[in-house]
Amino acid sequence: MDLSPLEARCLTRLREARPFPPRDPTNPDAWLEFSVHAALSAALKARNLIHAVGIRAKLKEDGSPATELERDMEDTVRRALAEFAPHAEMTGEESGGRMRSEGDSLAMDPIDGTWAFLTQTESYSVTISVFRDGVPMVCVVANPASGEVAYVAPIGRPRLIRLGLLNAPDGAVDLPFQAPDEKKILVHLQPSPGGGAISSAFQRAWEARTIQMVRSSGGSPAWALVEAAKGHFVYVNRWSRRPAEPWDLVGGVEIVRKAGGDVVNLEGSPIDTLSHSGPFVAGLSAKARTKVAEISRAALGGDS
Repeated sequence: MDLSPLEARCLTRLREARPFPPRDPTNPDAWLEFSVHAALSAALKARNLIHAVGIRAKLKEDGSPATELERDMEDTVRRALAEFAPHAEMTGEESGGRMRSEGDSLAMDPIDGTWAFLTQTESYSVTISVFRDGVPMVCVVANPASGEVAYVAPIGRPRLIRLGLLNAPDGAVDLPFQAPDEKKILVHLQPSPGGGAISSAFQRAWEARTIQMVRSSGGSPAWALVEAAKGHFVYVNRWSRRPAEPWDLVGGVEIVRKAGGDVVNLEGSPIDTLSHSGPFVAGLSAKARTKVAEISRAALGGDS
């Protein structure tokens, strides 16, 4: 449960409101520390407003809400990035930008699961992914409500930082917490419009004891992927026919894969996080992923 030196520095800097110091942006470790610090700072900004009333949100074309807070969070990271790595590009869900096919790029979703944030529930997150030559190098997914920050670096297992609550100390652990239990399948189903058939299928599977639990809390897909990496749940998302953007799935998928699992389509093939469209299943156990994909495929039929 001990914090690494990097993790301890990031938490101390956050609590003392100190900026990220200049480092060598050619060093992946410097990128990791920058990204964890940026995600923590953004998560704190969101958490400080979790009980605020009257936060204004506009609906985008796809029906999802957007707030000025999210654009402000992106702008803050853009300014910090310009000081840390002036050569790097940044793209964000709210303010756009572009990715580099060569060199360094950063993609950010300031609040993934904005409805969860606006309704003061716990399943939203801040996501930051750094790419070098188009390949994910560092990914961070932070949950402001729970005080958890998951991340992956180029080397080593994923880590989960847990900020101390109720006088508990800060801590951090490798992911997953435990190996998946092959005797039980716990399913987390992302709710979605038109998802009645798949929801009913998993309800029937639960009643038949084919699976042992089904939940459908909604919110941030990135955070649901982190939960899959913890080792308990198989996560199912119908996704959309719109290809994923760099800030959508990359961070969560990289955390699942580095934890020893995978994220696959309903035919069992690993998804491409930068272009995927349609349903996917995430989890550590290949056997559980296959069973959940079978249930999903049968429910969705031609919609898969």
